[in-house]
Amino acid sequence: MIRAFIDNGRLALLAVALLIAAGLAALQSLPRTEDPQIISRFASVVTPLPGASAERVEALVSEPIENRLRAQSEVKLIESHSRPASPSSRSSSGTR
Repeated sequence: MIRAFIDNGRLALLAVALLIAAGLAALQSLPRTEDPQIISRFASVVTPLPGASAERVEALVSEPIENRLRAQSEVKLIESHSRPASPSSRSSSGTR
């Protein structure tokens, strides 16, 4: 078979042209998604409370915010970090 392609250049050219045509036809029939939807929502809450200790910030700010966030059915994860004067809460909803 290889000897036939070597001896006859037109046969080799025809085979290459057929392969290119078949590849282009296959490429046209492949399904495409241009911009897939990715739903991932995050929110960060930072609430400064100057002069307060970490325990006071947690009791006065972080816990009420966390309780409100837990009441939302869309919220999947809540992380909270209370430091003196500046607590922060992070929540996420949607698929992960």
